[in-house]
Amino acid sequence: QQMQWGLDHQLPIVIHTRNAMQETIECVKPFAKKGLKGIFHCFSGNYESAQQIIDMGFLLGIGGVLTYKNAGLGAILEKI
Repeated sequence: QQMQWGLDHQLPIVIHTRNAMQETIECVKPFAKKGLKGIFHCFSGNYESAQQIIDMGFLLGIGGVLTYKNAGLGAILEKI
């Protein structure tokens, strides 16, 4: 419902997902195809997820997890 409101009012949405990245991407895709925009806040997914999100026209929010040496997020960001 919130994604539809974003579309209806031409407002971006903020998504925070944990342990459900691909499921969330699949939920957002139909709305993104209609022009919905937004940001995946505190992104901590893999390269494939990052690319899918960017391809949908969404932004990646990069938080403090970037500083965790075992997170591997730095390597993902270097690829994109």
